[in-house]
Amino acid sequence: MRFLPSKTFAAYSFRALLLLALLYVAALEAWLVDDAKITFRQVWNFIHGDGMTYNFGERVQAFTHPAWFFLLSAVGFVTRELFITTAVLSIALSVGAVALLLAAERRICGGGGRLPLLTPALLLLFSVAFCDYMTSGLENPLSYFLVGLLLWLLAPPRHFRPHRHSRVPRHSRASGNPEQEYSAFNKAQRRSRWLFALDSRLRGNDDRAIFVVLALLVLNRFDFAALFLPLALLLAITRTNHSPLEGESARQGQRPQPSRWGVK
Repeated sequence: MRFLPSKTFAAYSFRALLLLALLYVAALEAWLVDDAKITFRQVWNFIHGDGMTYNFGERVQAFTHPAWFFLLSAVGFVTRELFITTAVLSIALSVGAVALLLAAERRICGGGGRLPLLTPALLLLFSVAFCDYMTSGLENPLSYFLVGLLLWLLAPPRHFRPHRHSRVPRHSRASGNPEQEYSAFNKAQRRSRWLFALDSRLRGNDDRAIFVVLALLVLNRFDFAALFLPLALLLAITRTNHSPLEGESARQGQRPQPSRWGVK
């Protein structure tokens, strides 16, 4: 029987104990704020076919967190109960957010052999604000989970080290060989991963997932639009910058020709 190495076992044990400690604190300090009852009443009316309203016959939207409202409505429609359902769902989302943060840290550090002593997830255990609002009945647990998912999607792997220079080598640019210049340009693009998109990680399906998470964050709290709008713009600009390599020329079956300043 093969046993795990000591460092790997210690790292996984630390993560498991941290999640168990958060689960214990969340269950011990579980509570519901008065404002959550406003959402509960609208959810109760909605799942019983009376519309997304606070009072019958009044077409007024009283909630400000559509993502949390629809999630709570979907779960409440199955359980037909909101008090315990909200507490369990909030605890699951909050602990899941910390698990995603640990997964992002593992992706950056690589493997399980490094003991994360000063991990940000450990600091959350001692954060009164985080622990109090894990089970408040508000939209905070869903925000925690989405932010953790966003960090996990953006986390670069351990083997990546950003390079300061990403230009095509001068001898390749001056060679006059298009194939060699194109190959050198591709290598330079791969080295300049922090230009954006974290290389192939944010190209294809991952960048779409990031846009979906950003949209859900804004739907959960509208004020997140001001916080995450720069990241969304950076993603959009970077995806546009990749279009010369994957855009019209690729669709037409032609290879873009590199020049001194990039791709024509």
